Amino acid sequence: MYHSIIVGFGLAGLCYALQLQKRNKTFLIINHPSIKGASLISSGLCNPFNFKRYTLAWRATDFFSYAKEFFLSHEQQIGMSILRQMPIYKQLDSIGEWNLWQSKCDQPFFHSFFEDQILKNECSYQSRGSEYGVVRCTFQIDLELVFDHFLQSLEEKTYVKEIFDSDELHTDEIKVTYKQWTSQHIVFCQGYGLKSNPLTHRFPLVGNKGEILMITSDAIPNNQILKSKVYVIPLVSKNHFWVGATFDRESKSMQPTSTSKQKLMDDLNQSMDVDFHIVSHQAQIRPTMIDRRPLLGKIPNQSRAFVFNGLGTRGIMMAPLLSQWLYQHIEGNVALPQEIATDRFHSMEKESNASSRCCPC
Repeated sequence: MYHSIIVGFGLAGLCYALQLQKRNKTFLIINHPSIKGASLISSGLCNPFNFKRYTLAWRATDFFSYAKEFFLSHEQQIGMSILRQMPIYKQLDSIGEWNLWQSKCDQPFFHSFFEDQILKNECSYQSRGSEYGVVRCTFQIDLELVFDHFLQSLEEKTYVKEIFDSDELHTDEIKVTYKQWTSQHIVFCQGYGLKSNPLTHRFPLVGNKGEILMITSDAIPNNQILKSKVYVIPLVSKNHFWVGATFDRESKSMQPTSTSKQKLMDDLNQSMDVDFHIVSHQAQIRPTMIDRRPLLGKIPNQSRAFVFNGLGTRGIMMAPLLSQWLYQHIEGNVALPQEIATDRFHSMEKESNASSRCCPC
């Protein structure tokens, strides 16, 4: 009997599997390679800041420090370099943004990341006399290498390449049975695919489509990240860069669009005066909840079924600590923060049902 069956294998499934692996717990991964998730086109960047408002992401201090320790530990374990520290050059487009940057430099957490000195006319690729604030200590994970190495290290019988069939799942108070396999628990890490799972489709997963470009250029530095209207992030392959991303809360098509491609190209051209070649243009649906918080915990009316979802754009930063919280919740019944627990929507649904029964007068 396995400790956990993991359905889906994006960033959430990977981090939960790593938590089990380091505790010598057995697991079975069920995932069909044809089902692509948002993790596969992620830049791998771990950045705790929201540059739109110059604020910290939710619980960023906890998530960021744990994520760095988590991936460094994994790097040592596998003996391969997967983490690169690179500064972010944030383009400052107005006096207001310049002043805001300076004010943030004095705040404790920001001070450990933000450089006091603002750079002027020092970036050879700039398209105009821009100024840049420098963020140090952020890092990037080589996700392709991490996924590939992990899958190659698995025993043959711990990874099943098939589409999950909910009709084959049976749970009771003692165990989970899926086809010929039994387990103590089952965890659904299906990203936006959670919408098509009849056990989880009632969770308000709204999704957010993102499109990105992969480009090559000899004129862009390989050792720093540019943040302007888009991110321009160096990849492991020399002179290859990730450019993105767009945000579309309406479309749920996995197909990239010419409109988004043109927008990415226009934003890049406004930020940089360089020649580049487009290698690929890709799209995916980010798994985002209606309240923009992750989704973690037990599925209602399913004693041994859990969900790990809703990572949105902060998966690299949040998934490691969330995976630990989930393991502690499953194994030790440790309570989850209410902001991310699955029962927060159960409470909302009960309140909605109660209000609908009230007399309108």
